[in-house]
Amino acid sequence: MKELKRGIFQIQTALFCVVTPVATRSGMRPSFFLLTIFLATVSPFGWIASADDRGPELSVAVVQMRSSKSLDENLPRILESIRTAAATGARVVVFPECALTGYYDEVAEAVTEEALRGAEKEIAETCRESGVGAVVGTAWWQDGEVFNTALIINSEGEVVERYHKIQLAEDWPKGGDHLVVFRIDGIPCSVIICHDERYPELVRLPVLAGARVLFYISHESGLRKEYKIDPYRAQIRARAVENRIFVVQANAPANPDATGSHGQSRIINPDGIVLTEASIFGEDVVTATLNLDDATGSYALRSVSRGPLGDWWKTGLEFVRVVGGPDLRSIYNGRDLTGWTVEPTEMSVCWISDTGVLRLQSDEAKTGSILWTEKEYTDFEMECEFRFGEGTVDSGVFLRSDREQIQIGISGSLKRDMTASPYISGKGYPVEAEHVAELLKSDDWNHLRIRAEGRTYTTWLNGRKVMTYESETAVETGRVGIQIHPKRDMAIDYRKIRLAELN
Repeated sequence: MKELKRGIFQIQTALFCVVTPVATRSGMRPSFFLLTIFLATVSPFGWIASADDRGPELSVAVVQMRSSKSLDENLPRILESIRTAAATGARVVVFPECALTGYYDEVAEAVTEEALRGAEKEIAETCRESGVGAVVGTAWWQDGEVFNTALIINSEGEVVERYHKIQLAEDWPKGGDHLVVFRIDGIPCSVIICHDERYPELVRLPVLAGARVLFYISHESGLRKEYKIDPYRAQIRARAVENRIFVVQANAPANPDATGSHGQSRIINPDGIVLTEASIFGEDVVTATLNLDDATGSYALRSVSRGPLGDWWKTGLEFVRVVGGPDLRSIYNGRDLTGWTVEPTEMSVCWISDTGVLRLQSDEAKTGSILWTEKEYTDFEMECEFRFGEGTVDSGVFLRSDREQIQIGISGSLKRDMTASPYISGKGYPVEAEHVAELLKSDDWNHLRIRAEGRTYTTWLNGRKVMTYESETAVETGRVGIQIHPKRDMAIDYRKIRLAELN
């Protein structure tokens, strides 16, 4: 069974690599192009995103916040919630519908565009400083019209998208005109707002375009409309299971006098099971770590591959906007060194591949070794997870040559940790990555992201951007390598090694 799944994944990857240039030249829309790859290899097992035993993960925090009518009161609470959630390991923090402005008609129509853009800037800066993404509900003025909006901000403080609610239950906003797929930590996601949940196509279309996590922000009816509460729960659980995706819902709590909403913010798995749920009245924070191997999107994909509606769904993809970072693909299969070359070859004993983890272990002579990709790359983005083992760890990732690398562990020359910093032959360490001491985990898995674009190298450690450097000696094209430094008695583990070529 596992071998069959891995075979399907390899076929999908090959199709992606072969068809991408054709799609680019022909002007094919990204959402439709992704769908063709999925459908070409769809199976009873769904989309196989990786052959690793554990897939990509996303840690989420849902803030069930009671907003006032004052943006000036709500904004500091949102900023503090972002900082607190980031400190506990969340990668994205989700707030209810209109959390920033309050869910009040008169406020939405009175708040100024200047005040909203200033608040958005502060939220983005807090996300950047904390190294975490956010989904924040707000009223939003644009071109003289007001919308009911979800601000999508990534961990670098960039506003990725402003999604406007499409199916309205209010009189004050204008409806949105598109759906969206965006990436959080490389994971494709989408968002809907409150009344949107009653329209299944608003979820299925983004899933067909690649989304595997849905953020659902809401201010559902209050306790005095008790007859609505069970249907709310049933509808959003259905959106999860009928598409085979995770749903992360942030709803507003009930007020003590039974006004407001009814709380019960929740996180739902692809089987429709509620993993965790907030109280009715409390300003709670609920969290979970989502394993994306469980989110296949398979039921959504079958609606295109089976039955008479395939062309109808494909037409709907024209209304899905796909934004965000590159599509990272596994370059380490989790079982063996297929696609890699060990140099010197007699040092293969130092590279142990088992159950999705690549273990690097020095030999008795401390000879040192490099594991090179067989393929050469020009501009690329790469990510991996690493965990320090025994000894003095001195490893790193070579970037297109053996003269320039991103350090992982203790520098032999400086005798201190230089993780995520560039080492350039003949120059040493021209710059040092920032905030590493507070971000680096000595006894757990760390996430490293590297971008090599032209002469510019950029690194992120555990979701936070820590270094940018322009190398005068960077080569244009070459292999990517992972190093065991000679003259070191050390061990280090790597896993989830993925790479995307940048066009």
